[in-house]
Amino acid sequence: GRTVTKANILHIAVHHELYNFIETALRKFPHLVCQGNSDDNTPFHIAAKRGNTRILELLVDCCNSAKLEEKIPSFPWRVKNSKGNTPLHVALICANLQFAEKLVMNDPEL
Repeated sequence: GRTVTKANILHIAVHHELYNFIETALRKFPHLVCQGNSDDNTPFHIAAKRGNTRILELLVDCCNSAKLEEKIPSFPWRVKNSKGNTPLHVALICANLQFAEKLVMNDPEL
């Protein structure tokens, strides 16, 4: 199920910073980390807007595990939204510099 704006449960949980729910959802449904909403924002974009580095770590850890099992594509934090912005762009636009720094440390080719 998705909302009218095509948000999935992970988009909503990331927006509201529901850590325990995010951990559970990522374990059960790792593919949700790659889904875009109506603006093509993934949960990474939502986390970048919030500037929450703890959530970033949860998302990256999930991706690294799921990539090994080939459940998700490589580097979902490089996905562009409908405005052409990656999560790194969103973090910088929102002045969430610590988040941006952690993203770059995770993927130096960003």
